Amino acid sequence: MKNILKILIMISFFRCTNSETAKKECNREYADLIVSEGQDKLFMVSTDKQFRFDSPCAFVNEKGDTVIPYGKYHIWDSVNFYTYAIVKSPDGIVGINRKGEIMFDAYLWGDAQLEDISEGLFRIKRNGKIGYANEDGEIIIPCQFECAEQFKNRQAKVTLECDYKNNEIDQIEMKSDNWFYIDKKGNKITTPQQKL
Repeated sequence: MKNILKILIMISFFRCTNSETAKKECNREYADLIVSEGQDKLFMVSTDKQFRFDSPCAFVNEKGDTVIPYGKYHIWDSVNFYTYAIVKSPDGIVGINRKGEIMFDAYLWGDAQLEDISEGLFRIKRNGKIGYANEDGEIIIPCQFECAEQFKNRQAKVTLECDYKNNEIDQIEMKSDNWFYIDKKGNKITTPQQKL
């Protein structure tokens, strides 16, 4: 009974459910990346001189003009940026563009940690589905997968159907009978370098 309860909790955490928060996430409108030639770096400012996690922040340009106002987001990962920043919003950890619009939900693992960029790409989420963005925050592979692993040897293991289960040491595992590999453009690989 205890394991069933854990599984149900984890599934509700990772999937869209009937709760108001999940409905909001599963139906969220996302913005695009904004890139223009010669754009200046945006700098995070905060009333918290130590820049602690979850402190309110704003972003200003090199002239000191406020581009993204205080109170909309809180400090999470990014301090300065050209194209996108990872911040905490009322709806979770998100990637924002230079206008402060949400582009994607951050893919978190473990103790709410952002994953490292692997082979130039990192996992993101939109409406509960997983895709991949590059180092500039540009979405390269659309969010369409239920479960997806990081890229390794120029390929990633993904699936459109997946369940999250706890293993014997209480770690979450992604389970599917329909895994396949994709390349860095999102094309299905018929002869993967790794075994499923």
